[in-house]
Amino acid sequence: MDVTLLCDVVDNYGDIGVVYRLSRALSALSPELHLTLVVSNLASFAQMAPGIDRNQALQKYNGWTVLDWNNAETCTEFFCKNHPRIILQCFQCIRPEWLENILFSPERNVTKEIIHIVNVEYLTAEEWADGFHLLKSATRSTYVKKRNFMPGFTSKTGGLILDPPFMQSLKSRDWALQNVKPFLSQQAFSQLSSKDTLCTVLFTYKQDFTPIIKSLSKAKDLCHKDICVLAAPGLSLTPFMTAIKEAGCPIHAVALQYMPQTAWDSLICCADFAIIRGEDSFARACLCGIPFLWHAYEQDESFQLVKADALLKRLKPFFSQEDFNIIQKCMIGFNIRPDAAVGKEAQDVLDSMEDISLPEGIPYTQYFCKMEILKKNFKEFSEMLLKNGNMAENLLDYIKRLQF
Repeated sequence: MDVTLLCDVVDNYGDIGVVYRLSRALSALSPELHLTLVVSNLASFAQMAPGIDRNQALQKYNGWTVLDWNNAETCTEFFCKNHPRIILQCFQCIRPEWLENILFSPERNVTKEIIHIVNVEYLTAEEWADGFHLLKSATRSTYVKKRNFMPGFTSKTGGLILDPPFMQSLKSRDWALQNVKPFLSQQAFSQLSSKDTLCTVLFTYKQDFTPIIKSLSKAKDLCHKDICVLAAPGLSLTPFMTAIKEAGCPIHAVALQYMPQTAWDSLICCADFAIIRGEDSFARACLCGIPFLWHAYEQDESFQLVKADALLKRLKPFFSQEDFNIIQKCMIGFNIRPDAAVGKEAQDVLDSMEDISLPEGIPYTQYFCKMEILKKNFKEFSEMLLKNGNMAENLLDYIKRLQF
C-alpha cells in the first residue's frame, strides 16, 4: 500500500515535526507500507531527522521516498510513474500546481481511477473537532475523494500520535536520560538528572520573558530548590537568554543545540515543567503528564485566547478550582499580546474569567512553586489522552477501509 504525505512547512518545525512523527509511527505499525513524503523545506526536516540531504530533490530515507516539493520536474516525473492513490494532505496545505495537474488531468475521466485525499488537520481542543472528524469535503472531480481526519483530545477524534520512541521515553526516565545525554552539555545533563533541580524546557515564539524570569527566581527562593531553564533553538532562544543576562542571571539557563526529534521527546519527558509552543511539542507536553504553559500561535483579533481556553476546558476536570484558577490565569496571560486587537470571541474568554487582572496579576510564581504537586493532576490528564488510542493506528485503520 502506497501512501503519500504532503507537508508544506509553514511554522519552521511544527508541521514537519508532526509529519515526521506520523510517518515513523505508521511505518512502525505497518512495515509493508510504502511512504512518500513531499516536503517544502528539507532544511527544517534535516534538523530533526539526521541523514536527510537538504539539497537532494529525490532521496531514500528510513525506507521512505522523500521529495522536494519545490522541484516540480522531479515530482511530476516520479508521480507520473508512481500514480498516487492515497494522499495525506497535512494541515489543509495548498496542493502544489504540479500535483493538481496530475490529480485532475483529463485522463482520469477515462481511467476512472480513484484517488483518496485525507486532510490530516491541525490539533485543536475546540469542541468542533469532534463533529468535523471524518467529514467529507468536496473536490472538483468525482474520482478524487476527500475526507477530514482530526487529531484531538477526545475519543470522538483520531487522538494523538503514540510513536514507539516517545512511548519508551514516557515509560522509562532512565532510558530517556541516556537517549538525550549525547545532545546535552555536561552542565545541562547534570541539571536534568538531578533530583534537587527543577528543570523547565523552553521553546516558544518571541515573548517578553521578564515576568517569567522574575517568577522563576522567586520560586527558587520559596521552594529552596535550584531551577534551570533548558532553552531550545528557535525564535525564543535569543530573547530569553538576553532577558536572563539583563536580569543578572538569577537562575541557571542553558542554550541547547538542535537535536533529533526522539532526543527532544526524551528531554520533555524528563523535565519538570515545559513552556512550549506549536503542535508537535505541545502534544508531547500534554502526553508527558508534566505541568506546562502552551504558547499558541498568534492570530488575528487575539483568537489564540480561544484556542488556549479550549485546552483549559479539557484540563479543568482534573484540578481543584483553586489550582485551575492559577493555571488559567497563567495560560491566558502568557498568550495575551500587548496592543493587539481583541475580537469578540477572545473578549468573551477574558470576560468569563473570575478575579482577573492581566497582565500584571499573572500568578506565575504560584504555578512554578506548585509544579511538583500538580504533576499528579497533569498525569491524570495524560492518562486520559493515552486511553483515546494512537492516532497513527486509527488513521491506518481508516486508510485500510478506503474503497477504490
